[in-house]
Amino acid sequence: MLRATVGLADPREALAKARAAAHRALELDPHQPEAHGVLALVSGLLDYDWPA
Repeated sequence: MLRATVGLADPREALAKARAAAHRALELDPHQPEAHGVLALVSGLLDYDWPA
């Protein structure tokens, strides 16, 4: 995910992978705070419809 934020990787692809990894982590431990944080970050960067 860091590579996407500094322009070294395709952001949509990297954030999609981060989302998938966070969902997998939550399947293993639903109380893991780091995974919830990643999902919040991905949601804010990728899903939110920012005004133009």
